[in-house]
Amino acid sequence: MTEDTRTVAMVTDGGEAHSTLSYMDTYIHGQKYGDYTAVILPIGVDGEELFCKKYWKDNAWHNRIKQPNDWSEWKNYEWVFNSEQFWMSVRLERDYLMSLSDVRVLPDYPQTDSKKAEWLTYRQALRDIPSQHTSVTEWDKIVWPTIPS
Repeated sequence: MTEDTRTVAMVTDGGEAHSTLSYMDTYIHGQKYGDYTAVILPIGVDGEELFCKKYWKDNAWHNRIKQPNDWSEWKNYEWVFNSEQFWMSVRLERDYLMSLSDVRVLPDYPQTDSKKAEWLTYRQALRDIPSQHTSVTEWDKIVWPTIPS
C-alpha cells in the first residue's frame, strides 16, 4: 500500500472492523452497505490494526482489550464469553481422547482385567467432564483424567 492509498473499513453494528478495502469513490463514510457501515480511514492508518485493537462507536475509534480467550465474541462493544463454543471445544477434545482409547476396551485386546478396568474408569472420567465442570469457563481449569500407564 502506498503512502497516499486510502482504505475503507467495513464495520459491524457492534463496532468491530470486519474487513478493509481499497478506498473507492463508491463508498460513503458512515453509510450502511448491507450489514456493514463504511468508515473511510485517514491516510497512513494501519487497517489491519483495527481488527485486534480498535472498535468504532459514536463516530470514533476506541481502544479495546485483547480477546480474552478463543471462546469470546465481540458483541455490543465488548467481549462476551460463548459457553456453547467453549463446551463444544471441550467435548471435541474429550471425544478425541476417547477415540485414542477405543482399542483398549475391545473384548479381544490383550490385557489383564485390572488394566481393562483402569481404561474403563479413564473413559468414564472423560465422559463425566462436562457434568463435573459446569461452572468452568477457562480451558486450563478443566481437570483431565490421567491416561492409564
